[in-house]
Amino acid sequence: MRFVLCPCCKGAGKINPIERPELIAAEAERIRQWCNAHSVEITFDDGIDLKFAARLIRTKLKTLYNWRSNGDGRLKFEKLGGRVVVPIISLAQYILETAEE
Repeated sequence: MRFVLCPCCKGAGKINPIERPELIAAEAERIRQWCNAHSVEITFDDGIDLKFAARLIRTKLKTLYNWRSNGDGRLKFEKLGGRVVVPIISLAQYILETAEE
């Protein structure tokens, strides 16, 4: 969760990234740029392979398999043909929610 100054009292407070769609869009664009720089395929429906999603959020691939099978809701998973992908928007939300500043 990111911290910002309140415009009224100038006090620090947490903001929910879901309430700020421009933050999610900016983070999603950074993820797309990272994918292009590292030759990672982005699917036609704006998703990336689990292996690269794990690299982006600095966790093990097995952890993503566990999250998917347990259905704990940290990330959204989609099946595309015979493979599982993570939507970039879902990754952006997760990164913003877990970020510490």
